[in-house]
Amino acid sequence: QFQAAQQELTPILEKILSMTSEDHEFFDDETAFYSGLLARLLLSAVIEGDRRDTAEFFNDIQFPAKRSGEELERLWNKHLNQMEEKLNELPQSSPIDQARRMISDQCKQAADRPGGVFRLNVPTGGGKTLSSLRFALAHARRHRKQRIIFTSPLLSILDQNSKEIRKYVGDDSLILEHHSNLIRIDEDPEEWDQRELLTEIWGAPIIITTLVQLLNTLFSGKTTAIRRFHALCGSVIIMDEVQTVPSKLLSLFSLAVNFLANICGATVVLCSATQPCIEQIKHPLRTPIPDLVPYSPELWTVFRRTDIQSVGTMTLEGIAQFALERMETVDSLLIVCNKKAQSEQLFGLLQGGDFSLFHLSASMCVQHRRNTLDELYAALDQKRKVICVSTQVIEAGIDISFACVIRLTA
Repeated sequence: QFQAAQQELTPILEKILSMTSEDHEFFDDETAFYSGLLARLLLSAVIEGDRRDTAEFFNDIQFPAKRSGEELERLWNKHLNQMEEKLNELPQSSPIDQARRMISDQCKQAADRPGGVFRLNVPTGGGKTLSSLRFALAHARRHRKQRIIFTSPLLSILDQNSKEIRKYVGDDSLILEHHSNLIRIDEDPEEWDQRELLTEIWGAPIIITTLVQLLNTLFSGKTTAIRRFHALCGSVIIMDEVQTVPSKLLSLFSLAVNFLANICGATVVLCSATQPCIEQIKHPLRTPIPDLVPYSPELWTVFRRTDIQSVGTMTLEGIAQFALERMETVDSLLIVCNKKAQSEQLFGLLQGGDFSLFHLSASMCVQHRRNTLDELYAALDQKRKVICVSTQVIEAGIDISFACVIRLTA
């Protein structure tokens, strides 16, 4: 058995050595780091096997068997076809609709490429969520991937993306959400136990989680995080708003992505309209990162819908008066503040006007923020005059449009 293990690990260790070079000044550091991740992967498998056997013995249950390649291909094909049907129902008349469709089509065409690391760098409003989902389903079908993992840095983005993914996948039983906002009070004990088990092992075909949970899975010393590490193998990992990875973690992050792509057989997609320059850090990604959607000036121009103007320095009272003047020429106005106290004061200064007034802040509980957004969407759809005063929380991928925006200088 020892010799069999040695024969299995030898080519992996040789591949790790090939991921660095002898004349590289960080050769020893990177080789040690990759070897450490390999040890983490082996420990993950040991922990998973031990706990799975124990649970099956004591609870008299049988874990679902790993899907075969044929089963995976049928699964992803079914839900890709369902998504294609829903996409064909979307409007394609306006230039923005056509540009989004072009981006989505290019992502699907790129799905036939071998696995690795890719960038999805498209402008804000380009439809990254649906385009990345389409790529993930098509790529998972083509290469028979075990699961698709979506990560977002903020819960507000995660909540919005989750609704879109569920709508286009069409089967909630395939999807597992793993984040701090998930509270289910209507599940019976058996359903709760099953969901808790799937969360521990990331055992569902589609995982929707936060960047924090992914980084914990990569780096945390807790056994629950280590146990999940093996679930990243043979997966498609879509990382939304990748620029939010803390700068002090970028080197560790890029090394981990190298390991996932080259040793674990994962495909990683870095999504952002403002990509971090990962090639220029101390420990960069190994190879040039291809774009799923090549840059095209004509395509990007369609999404230029703003004219940014400086209006100088104002007090909060002056900003409130300026907002009222703008409302004489527009029907909807967003004011984005840097601090909660600023937004609260502006909200108070704008009370009593002939318009619907809304306030958004990360201080709100999740349900309160959802209710406020639903009311705001309804007011905008009904073409009512609207002012929304918000903190930076609304800038985190919220899908919403205003005729005019006042942004306090950051």
